[in-house]
Amino acid sequence: MPTLRGAARRAFRAGRDITYSKVLPRVLDTRFVLDGLEYHYLWHPTEATWRSERAVEIPIGLAALAEVHPQRTLEVGNVLGKYARPPAPHAVIDKYERAPGVVNADALTFAGGPYDLIVSISTLEHVGYDEQPRDAGKAVRAIANLRGLLSPGGRLLATIPVGYNRDLDDALRDGDPGAQVSYLARVGDLRWEQVGSDETRQLHGWPWPGADAVYGWPRPGANVLAIARWSAGDATFCLRS
Repeated sequence: MPTLRGAARRAFRAGRDITYSKVLPRVLDTRFVLDGLEYHYLWHPTEATWRSERAVEIPIGLAALAEVHPQRTLEVGNVLGKYARPPAPHAVIDKYERAPGVVNADALTFAGGPYDLIVSISTLEHVGYDEQPRDAGKAVRAIANLRGLLSPGGRLLATIPVGYNRDLDDALRDGDPGAQVSYLARVGDLRWEQVGSDETRQLHGWPWPGADAVYGWPRPGANVLAIARWSAGDATFCLRS
């Protein structure tokens, strides 16, 4: 794949969009399937998206954005606007990143809406976990707050790299009967396949069989990605003790 990567970078610098339309479909399958729906991997030469979960989570997020009016959409974490062409004019909150159109707010306490769609790309696993002092339960409480901002029939969609925040992983796997959680596992370079919850341990357990998926090994980023969906209503799941 190094030759393909180099060709894509050279084409990108030259302003020629050949990555999907000319080169990639002839070399590898540019599609992946999640819950019966087909998506195309995101190939972004300047950010090397093929090396991380960005390859699959961005297409999933952009597809969700396309289904809902921007004024009825909230993004938690400033991610999708960097990839949408043209940039989507939806509302964005991000506690730390400062950028035009981004409201610096905490997902746990933010009040707004109602929204028909709230989408979050690789962000909720950081809530509470990468803050001082660390609060293992904050991400779960933030999800409950976000669900309360949904309109009747609205939905919350979040992609969460498995193995980064173990407490949130356990909550998704074992503690929330109201969540629909699907998993994509990386089985090769730019190759992801849907697997069951139990298979996430069997495929990527390290250092022993049956262990949870490891984040950042043997490839950068996530080796398993959780795609979680909630409908409007009270979130009742809690961290597993």
